[in-house]
Amino acid sequence: MAELRWESGEQALLLELAKDAEIFIDIGANCGVFTLAARQAGLKVVAVEPNAENLKALLFNLQRNNWTDVEVLPIALAEGIGVLPLFGGRQGASLTRGWGGVASNYSRLVPVNCIDNLFSDRFSGKRLLIKIDVEGNEYDVITGASRVMKLTPAPVWILEHGFDENFGGTINPHFRELFELFWTKGYRCFTADDARQPVLESDVNRWVANRKRDFGYINYFFCR
Repeated sequence: MAELRWESGEQALLLELAKDAEIFIDIGANCGVFTLAARQAGLKVVAVEPNAENLKALLFNLQRNNWTDVEVLPIALAEGIGVLPLFGGRQGASLTRGWGGVASNYSRLVPVNCIDNLFSDRFSGKRLLIKIDVEGNEYDVITGASRVMKLTPAPVWILEHGFDENFGGTINPHFRELFELFWTKGYRCFTADDARQPVLESDVNRWVANRKRDFGYINYFFCR
């Protein structure tokens, strides 16, 4: 997994952005590839991971590194508070029913909260770097982050946001809406790869109209 993150350019981007950050929030931490890298870079880290198998691996990796100062939240994040089914397991676990072809009867209930409740007051005035990799549920997570998006200094965000990947041959129904949430709050978007290419509203509109991206992939970062 770590090798794939390096090949995509995400890991290098994380370490570059970490130089200007104080706190790293890893939403969808999985086994901790980004959590470990950020902690090694000297940041205070909060790791959020609801899946039991992933959580076990994350805790094991932290223990093996003797890092007792990483905060781990064993919950899912979405638009608000509740209890929701988490479908699938391990790297493909998602709150989105049917994401990646996972059968809807393969699920377990998990507690859910939102970014604003957890972090908007607590980390006000801090330089935040937030990574979100939640397997198709990123729009709901960002919807629950309206106050954090307005913080000063503005957080920097790294997101996995699929276009048609794992959506059963259709376009992500919230693909354009997520970009619009950021743009309306003054953020700029770039591809989270070695190119760091700007992503404009005209690009997203063209992709949706043509039902095809013509540059970049599923990872983006947003800064204001």
